[in-house]
Amino acid sequence: MDLRTLVQLVDTATIILMLGVGGWQDFVRREVDDWVWLMAVPAVMLNVVALYFGSFPIDPATWLIGEGIMAMIGFILVYFQLFGGADALALVACAAAMPAPTFLLHSQIPFYGFTVFDNGVVLAALYAAAMVVYNVVLLIVRGGAYLEPYKGAKLSDKLILLLAGHRVKVSNYLDKAYKTFPLEEFSIEGSSLTRKPLFTGIDQAESREEEIRRLVDEGRIAKDEMIWTSPGLPIVTLMLLGVLASHFFGDLVFTLETFILKII
Repeated sequence: MDLRTLVQLVDTATIILMLGVGGWQDFVRREVDDWVWLMAVPAVMLNVVALYFGSFPIDPATWLIGEGIMAMIGFILVYFQLFGGADALALVACAAAMPAPTFLLHSQIPFYGFTVFDNGVVLAALYAAAMVVYNVVLLIVRGGAYLEPYKGAKLSDKLILLLAGHRVKVSNYLDKAYKTFPLEEFSIEGSSLTRKPLFTGIDQAESREEEIRRLVDEGRIAKDEMIWTSPGLPIVTLMLLGVLASHFFGDLVFTLETFILKII
């Protein structure tokens, strides 16, 4: 076995194992231990050896620039609370461990890190689209009652709920608060409880959960009452599925673009 083939096998095994462990943790508890990303180190070291002996799969400058772009994308998405820290680290670790496509994991892009990101985003978008379809179907079946208590709310508020959330019992939300974010804000005005739609960022989720628990303890909200929440997507899990999908489809963005162009 030559060095180039060995590098491809090790890189492929590393990224699947690393995302497999991280994806499982993300799916189960929406947190990934930092040590998971250290699993990329042996593959990175082997890539450096391959670079020294002239068996590196892509141009070194492309690897370094791509790694920098992945780090920048991760930072921006974390800053705007679209990614958690583990999601950003996953991008950087994958780009470092597997710089280029292999004979097992394919891509139309020379730098494989972009495919990890692209495929994860496409699968996240499909998940979100499925949730929108689910809400629209229930809205058609149940009518305006499905949007209670926001049947008379502004159109923009209704769209936030339908595009980003779903209804669950308060008890179910509290049992799995680490997986979801409230889309409602509760406040006490006099002796009355008021609520309004409000998108919750990652940094606000814990305080909003504490607020809802307090209101439940005070008896102001019943545990069987319905509340609008938004699911916290297991991005690392979706990255894993995207990597596995690349064996069959390569980069999903390019595959979908090709498919659309053929249709039109």
